[in-house]
Amino acid sequence: HMKSKLFVLLVAVATFFTSCLEVVQEVTIKPDGGGDVSSYSNLGPMLEMVKAMGQMPPDLKEKMGGKAIDTTIQLSAITDSLKDLADADRKLLANGTFNLKLNLDTDEFSTRNNIPFKSLGDINKLEQLSAKMMDKGLTQALDKDKKEGQDDDGDMPSVNLTGYYNTTYGKNLIERKLDKTKYAGVDNDEGLKAVKEMSSLGVNPTTSLVINLPRAAKKVEGKNATLSEDKKKVTIKGDVESFLNDGSAMEFRIEY
Repeated sequence: HMKSKLFVLLVAVATFFTSCLEVVQEVTIKPDGGGDVSSYSNLGPMLEMVKAMGQMPPDLKEKMGGKAIDTTIQLSAITDSLKDLADADRKLLANGTFNLKLNLDTDEFSTRNNIPFKSLGDINKLEQLSAKMMDKGLTQALDKDKKEGQDDDGDMPSVNLTGYYNTTYGKNLIERKLDKTKYAGVDNDEGLKAVKEMSSLGVNPTTSLVINLPRAAKKVEGKNATLSEDKKKVTIKGDVESFLNDGSAMEFRIEY
């Protein structure tokens, strides 16, 4: 059995960093209106940082059975333990998967989740839930000795920039606009406060949204939006610092 206390540090740091280094969210829309939302985060730099700070538990590798971890969990297993999740959200997540790779020798540490959807109207909700699932999946995959029904009050604040925008996915138009009222209270966001403090260590988390369209885009607008040569892939890049300077920088509009 993996001993919890060894993982407490790693989990705490990791849960925090999940939202803190490089997160790529990818939305793929098929011609029939279905598709999937996946999120990938690269936590390798975090592992290097923990090692450099001398914070790596010495017998961690032994507790991992001397092997690298490459594990996939069904999201339904995670949602069962989330009491505050609405039934509709539980249904949306039911067929999703969460994958964790952790190799202490090569400093590989990454998470990926993938959630299919049947209708365009579900995408916005899944984008919001996806970030939450990343944190929960990581905690569950690493901290297996956690007792049932234990509270999650100790969760680190996470960073969810998507929550500051209203995004609509339609048959011919995808649009994201800054929620100005929410953004006005950005200084009270605990997760972002923590990231701001970390930026003094030279850490400026980046976040990308990649949208794979079912057909070529007719028109793409947005400061940070770029269109691929075949006009079927739009990438919107952002980072925490530029978000705090100008929330509208991550707005976009895609006609297709």
